[in-house]
Amino acid sequence: MNSRRRSSKIALAAVSVGFMIVVLDAAALSVAIPDIKRAFGGSLASVQWVSNAYVVTFAGFMLSAGRVADRWGAKRTLLAGVAAFTITSVLCAVSPNISVLIVFRFLQGTAGAVLVTSAFSLIAHVFPGSDERAHALAMLNLCGSIGLTSGPLLAGVLVDTLSWRWVFLLNIVTGAFVALGLRLVSNPDPQRRLSVDIAGQILSVLSLGGLATALIEGRALGWTAPLTITGALVFIVAGIAFIAVERRRIDPMLPLSLFRTRSFTAGSVAVGVWRGSLYGLLFFLAFYFQHSHGFSSTLTGVAFIPITVTPLVSNYFSGSGIARWGSRFVAISGFAISAVGAGILFIASVTSGDYWLIGIALGLIGFGGGWAMPAVGHAALFNVPQQFSGIAAGVFNACGQTGALIGVALLGSLASGNAQLDLGTGATAVGALLVLTAVLLRRGLTVRT
Repeated sequence: MNSRRRSSKIALAAVSVGFMIVVLDAAALSVAIPDIKRAFGGSLASVQWVSNAYVVTFAGFMLSAGRVADRWGAKRTLLAGVAAFTITSVLCAVSPNISVLIVFRFLQGTAGAVLVTSAFSLIAHVFPGSDERAHALAMLNLCGSIGLTSGPLLAGVLVDTLSWRWVFLLNIVTGAFVALGLRLVSNPDPQRRLSVDIAGQILSVLSLGGLATALIEGRALGWTAPLTITGALVFIVAGIAFIAVERRRIDPMLPLSLFRTRSFTAGSVAVGVWRGSLYGLLFFLAFYFQHSHGFSSTLTGVAFIPITVTPLVSNYFSGSGIARWGSRFVAISGFAISAVGAGILFIASVTSGDYWLIGIALGLIGFGGGWAMPAVGHAALFNVPQQFSGIAAGVFNACGQTGALIGVALLGSLASGNAQLDLGTGATAVGALLVLTAVLLRRGLTVRT
C-alpha cells in the first residue's frame, strides 16, 4: 500500500508539472506576442496564427492522442509527448522568421496534445476512485494555475531582459523533470485492440484549420474574401465528413455516444467557453495594456496577476467544495462569479478604463474559473468507462482548445480597433457566454456528481 501510495504521488507530481508546462507556455506566449510582432513585423493576423497554429493541431490531434494513450499505455505516451514538446519548443526558439515559427507551432501543438491527453489518462488509471480522482484533478488544475500565474510574469521579465525566444526555452528544464519523475511510475495496461482513425484525424485537423482561417482572416481581409469563404467551406465540409466517418467506424476516434451523457456534453461546452474567454482575453489585453496604457512586457505580466493568481486560491479549495456540495453547485457558482467579473470589465470600458477596476474584474473572472474547472472536469469524465478514459479526456480537452481557438481569433481581432470600445465588446460577449454556460450546467449536471 505504501509503495502504491508513493507511486501515485510521484505520478501526480510528474503529470501535474507536465500539464503546467503546456499552460505556462500558452500563458507566457500571450505576453510575448506583441514583441514577436515587433521583431518579425507582419500583420495582426500573422501573430494570431502563431497562437492558433498551435491550437489547431493541439485540438485536432488530441482525439488521436487519447486513442494512442489507451493503446500503448499512458506513461509511455506521456514520455513521448514531453520529449516532443521540449524539442519543438527549442525549434520555436530558434525560428528565423514568423513563417517558420508558425510551422514549428503546428508541430508543438501536436506534441502538446499527446502530453496533455496522456496526462489526464494516467490520472484516471492511477486514481480510479471518485473522491481521490477529484482531488487529483484539483491538484492537476492547481499546477495548471501555477503555470498560468507564473507564465505571463516570467515571459514579461524574459522579453524585457533577454528575448521572446527564452519563453520557449523555459520548457527544457521542466520537461527534463517530468521525464525523470515518470521513470518511477508503472505503465497502465495498454488496450492494443484499438486502432488509430487516420481519416477522422485528417478531417478533424482540416475542419479546425478551416475554422481558424475563416475567423482570423475574416476580420483581416473581410468576411466575403475568397480565403475567408474557403476556410468556412473547409470547416463545414470536413466537419460533416468527419461526423459521417465516425458514425460508420466500429472503433471511432470520437465516439459520438459520449455526447449522449448530459454531464459530458455540458462539461465539454463549459470548458470550451472558459478557455475561449481566458485565452481570448489574455491575447487581447496584452495589446491593450502595451498600446493603450504604455505598459512594458514585464508590467503587462504584472497586470495579468489578478486573472492568473486567483485561480490558485479557488483551485485549492475546489476539490473540497466538490466533495461537500457536488460538482453542479461548484461549477455553476464559478461561472456566475466569472460573469460578474465580465460585467465589471464592461463598466471599466465605458468609464475611464482605470486599471484597478480592470484588475478587480480580472480577479473575479480568474477566481470563478479556478473554482469551476475541477468540478466541470470531474462531472464530465465521471461516468466514462475507464478503458476509454484517454479518448474521453482527449475529446474534453479538444473542446477546450477549440474554444481557445475561437476566443483568440475573435477577441484577438479586436486588438486592432478602438481600445475602449473593443474592450467593452469583448467583455459583453464573454459575460453573455458565461451566463449561458451557467444555465447549461444547471440543466446538464446532476445534483451530486
